[in-house]
Amino acid sequence: MSNGRLTAAAAVAHVQALLARGHRVLGIDGFRVVPGGHLAALDLILDLSGCHLRVEEAASQALAFIEAHAGDDVLFEVVSDDT
Repeated sequence: MSNGRLTAAAAVAHVQALLARGHRVLGIDGFRVVPGGHLAALDLILDLSGCHLRVEEAASQALAFIEAHAGDDVLFEVVSDDT
């Protein structure tokens, strides 16, 4: 399930909330804010869906990815197993 496009701070809060509820982050999709909308970028994708990670490990990798790519011109979608 995806949560929509979030700022870095909101995406971090969402990952932390998922972790607190025991849900696993499956991936992060990043979008650059451009005039007139958003542009998906291949360098802003973290796919954890095929990895055999514990909930805590997936959240840690997701948080590190968001923090490494945070910027005023980037929004994130957090994909999780929260259905």
